[in-house]
Amino acid sequence: MPIPAGFSMRSSLIPQHGQLQEDLAFPIANGDLVHLFDRDKKKYNLFPYENGKRSSGSPLISIAESFWVAKTSAANWGRSFIIPV
Repeated sequence: MPIPAGFSMRSSLIPQHGQLQEDLAFPIANGDLVHLFDRDKKKYNLFPYENGKRSSGSPLISIAESFWVAKTSAANWGRSFIIPV
């Protein structure tokens, strides 16, 4: 899935939950900023990515949950997985 530079809303194409970068293989880069809405607190939590790491932990995305991302440069979000038979 192409992700443009700038601000856009995204969601995993595969209905799966997990940490955005570690489990869902989201292409994160220095300067990117993820905004994830906290339904309990009714506010957005910000997850900046600087110097090869996150200062506020990795966002945990639920199944079918979307998030805002501000990308410094365009990227493609690809996934590889095996469906057990």
